[in-house]
Amino acid sequence: MKQERLSTRIRRRAVLEAALDCFAEADVESVSIAEICDRSGASVGSVYHHFGNKEGILLALLSDGLTAHLEALEQALEQAEGHPRACIEALIDSLIQWVEANPRWAQFIYSYLNRSGASSSEPILEINRRYKQIIEQHFEPLIQSGRLRELPTDCWSSLIVAPTHDYARRWLRQQVRHSPSTHQRLFIEAAWRIVQCD
Repeated sequence: MKQERLSTRIRRRAVLEAALDCFAEADVESVSIAEICDRSGASVGSVYHHFGNKEGILLALLSDGLTAHLEALEQALEQAEGHPRACIEALIDSLIQWVEANPRWAQFIYSYLNRSGASSSEPILEINRRYKQIIEQHFEPLIQSGRLRELPTDCWSSLIVAPTHDYARRWLRQQVRHSPSTHQRLFIEAAWRIVQCD
């Protein structure tokens, strides 16, 4: 049974890797299930069994990618051990490291997430709820104790991580020359100035 589950995970991963390759070379709409099958070596029946249809593949790519980044963020915040600046560093560092380690995946997420109804699907909504819970778990105590500046919850993402996301998008599109990690300290310093107490 364990071997069967492992084999299923391997097949699923092969399909998703092939899909990422296809989407990196052509727009999402023009890529067919047959192309993904050819590249992954999976049968059409197997792909439909695991994902249902192409939309299922797209949703799996979004969900798996966002979850992988979320897990990296959670681990980084745990290691920050409640130190205010270290938590801000963890927030920015984990994002930059994940994007640079997974450029095709990140490009797909940035390109596709807001061009589809996927952002309102239950798996993505659940990931967003989990993200909010993790942020609140690690930052609310710092805010309540006066160690970080209190900001409107709705503004948090726009003020703290949006500049890093914007630069990462442009880097992935080859619109800027230097990688996000080149300016990592700058993004951290900018975020820290927003949240540090006067």
